[in-house]
Amino acid sequence: MKKLALLGILLFGAFQIAAGAELLPVGSEARKFLNLNLQNQHVGLRDYVGPSATQKVKSVILSFWSISCIPCRNEMPLVQAWAEKHKGEVELFFINVDKKDDMDKVHAFVDENKIGGTVLLDFYQTTAKAYNVCDGNNCSVPTLYVIDSQGFIRFVSAGYEESKNLGSSLDKFALSAAPIATPAANLTTPAAKLSLLHNVLVSLNHEELAKKYGISKDQLVQLLKDAEAATKKQWGL
Repeated sequence: MKKLALLGILLFGAFQIAAGAELLPVGSEARKFLNLNLQNQHVGLRDYVGPSATQKVKSVILSFWSISCIPCRNEMPLVQAWAEKHKGEVELFFINVDKKDDMDKVHAFVDENKIGGTVLLDFYQTTAKAYNVCDGNNCSVPTLYVIDSQGFIRFVSAGYEESKNLGSSLDKFALSAAPIATPAANLTTPAAKLSLLHNVLVSLNHEELAKKYGISKDQLVQLLKDAEAATKKQWGL
C-alpha cells in the first residue's frame, strides 16, 4: 500500500517527453541531477549553476559516454584537454551511462585511459533520460551539453566533433560571460511541465523518502521507472 501511495505521488501532475525525443535545445533550462562519482559521493548540478551555486564557474560541460562507444574515446580526451586549459572557469562532468553490472569495467576504463574531470555514474540512466540522451536501452553517445552559470543550455552536440570544431564551439559557448536571458515561465506544454517536475523530484532527499515509506533505494528507483512508464501510457507516447 505504501508503494502504491508513493507511486501515486510521483504520477500526480507528471508529464513525459515522447520516446525518441530530440535532445534538449539551446536556451532551455538544464535538468538538475544528483549522481554518484567514482568515490561514491553525490554530486549535483545545483552546486554549480543558479543562484544557490556554491562553486562559481562560467559553465558546466556534460559529456555523456559509455565504455563501448568508440567515438567517445576520440572526443573525451579533446574535451578533457580543453577543460584542463580552463580549470577554474569551467566544470567538466563525464557522465557514464553503462549498466550497474558494468561498473568494474567503467572504473578500469577510467584508470587505464587516465580520464580526468569528474566521472559520474548514471547506471539507471536517470540523468541521461532527463536530457533525452537515452531512450530505453538506446543511448546517443557521445553527447555534449554546455550549461551556463544561470542553468541554461548554451550548446548541444551529438556525435563526435573534430578537434578544431569542438575547441571553437567550447571557446564560444563555455567561456562567454553573458548568460542567456531567462525566458518567461511557460508551463503550457508537457515538456515544460516535465522539466519543472524533474527539477522538483531530484531535489528531494531520496534516502529520507525511501526510509519514510519503508522501501530500499533500488525499490524507489524502480517506482520512478514505473511512474515514467505509466505516464507514457497515460499520454499515449
